[in-house]
Amino acid sequence: MRWASRLGFAVLLAACAAHHPPTPTADAAALALQSGGDSERDAVARRFCDIVLSDQTGRRVHVYEDLVRDQLVVINFMFATCTGTCPGTSANLIRVQRLVGEGVRFISISLDPESDTPEVLAEYARGYGAGPGWSFLTGDEQEIERLRVSLGFFDRDPEVDADRTQHAGILLCGNEPRGRWCHMPSLANPESIAAAVLRLRH
Repeated sequence: MRWASRLGFAVLLAACAAHHPPTPTADAAALALQSGGDSERDAVARRFCDIVLSDQTGRRVHVYEDLVRDQLVVINFMFATCTGTCPGTSANLIRVQRLVGEGVRFISISLDPESDTPEVLAEYARGYGAGPGWSFLTGDEQEIERLRVSLGFFDRDPEVDADRTQHAGILLCGNEPRGRWCHMPSLANPESIAAAVLRLRH
């Protein structure tokens, strides 16, 4: 899979204004979020498109303001009926959460919001043993699609990109206040993922 491993501002901010995936460029292969002033943080906020979703308790949340701002985060896309990468990813992230301890927020966003109601996601979270500080989100399908593309969870091949099972194999990890971000394979060794997440603290 030829994933964009880093995010270019020009492409990704445009994605927030459009309702279809952008054509990735060489710049879209780079996550250029360096620590800096408010202008950089504003740009990061715009990548989250001010999207409002519902978590597994039914609470409506602004993804950026309520879950990402001022946080160390691990973000992935999944859906409850997935039989491909999602089960392995969720089990892997349970181990990562235990390794990193408190202070890291986990955010899992459904690619099948029509089926993944808050109740379904709550059951899914319980089934895997997700700990406190882990939000499972669902909501408007078009809004989730905008968010998926704006965060770089897309494939350059439109046919591959149309297959939602392809989008569960990547994690976006970031230290929002310090402007440090990276993409990682979701099925990487959990110790390696945890170490990478903790390095983002510094």
